[in-house]
Amino acid sequence: MSFSDFIQKNILSSLAKMGVVQPTPVQEQAIPVLLEGKDIVMVANTGTGKTLAYVLPILAKLQEDIKKPQAIIVTPTHELALQVHKVIENLVQGAGMPWVEPALVIGGASKKRQLEQLKQKPRIVVGSLGRLLDLHDEKKLTTHFVKTIVFDEADRLVSMAD
Repeated sequence: MSFSDFIQKNILSSLAKMGVVQPTPVQEQAIPVLLEGKDIVMVANTGTGKTLAYVLPILAKLQEDIKKPQAIIVTPTHELALQVHKVIENLVQGAGMPWVEPALVIGGASKKRQLEQLKQKPRIVVGSLGRLLDLHDEKKLTTHFVKTIVFDEADRLVSMAD
């Protein structure tokens, strides 16, 4: 199986620029299921390609004409949010999808700057749980058009709630 079986050409080109040419086993299993719109739980070790396994289907399903967040990725740490955001930025730049403009919202960073990012109408919002909840409670983050929510490292997110 190859990425060309389920990913658009512009994204394939971007993956190639990143040196990613063959899907990992977790990507082979997850991507087709996610493209069907089904919910899944991925359990795999670090470095197995989980981020691309969920980001690629998100990018494939985004609608350019809907200028609102369509996907939210929740992470337990600022560092993971930064990593995921960077992966998305690299993919969309290489794929010629500047309209995606992913937003990064994390605690400890300038809330004013993050509000400015949200005004740019990002299609994907990546952030730490606390900041995402704050922005939602303040009605600064609209979720009416969100079709995908990813809880990256959900086990850590749940343990934070204890």
